[in-house]
Amino acid sequence: MNRVVLIAVVLIVYMVYITIKHKETVKKLSFPQQLGVAISFLGVVGIGCYILFNSVRYFDAAVSNDIFSMIIQFIIALVVLVVSVLTFSAIAYKITSGILPIQRKRK
Repeated sequence: MNRVVLIAVVLIVYMVYITIKHKETVKKLSFPQQLGVAISFLGVVGIGCYILFNSVRYFDAAVSNDIFSMIIQFIIALVVLVVSVLTFSAIAYKITSGILPIQRKRK
């Protein structure tokens, strides 16, 4: 199985899992809001993957040490992940008028 296909399948399964897990919250959203959240999620993931792929290739070509290259890849992945989560949360908050992102219950 190709990596891209595997990542796409995992992404779709994750989206279905989250939708089923939070079906009460999803019912509060109108169809355009649901569609907007799904499209923005796919957009943020796509842009994040593009940035991650190209930045890792760029720095991997510039660095000859494998250990240092792996450390740089980890840092880039962490930064892209944090920026992507914050961006998606802000977009989802605006699209859904504050219904999303779902706040975790604190003990």
